[in-house]
Amino acid sequence: MSDDSLIQFPTNFLLKIVGEEHGQFKQEIVEIIQTICPSLTEEHVLTQISKNGRYTSLSVTVYVVSKSQLDSIYKAVGQHKQVKWML
Repeated sequence: MSDDSLIQFPTNFLLKIVGEEHGQFKQEIVEIIQTICPSLTEEHVLTQISKNGRYTSLSVTVYVVSKSQLDSIYKAVGQHKQVKWML
């Protein structure tokens, strides 16, 4: 059986996450990801706030060992009510 993933695991994977800014957005996203990737620290997260202060963009580099782990991250983060989109 072949693996349909174009990504070779394990790997460092860059996630881009945009959400509504409410003061705790970054911390909440980090905590969600840490439930799946405990080694993640805030040092792995770059933050940019939109010029009007309404949105926060996070660039998060996570070390993932499998497609299912990456899928779990996407599912968990995607359920956060302030997340608008992620890549």
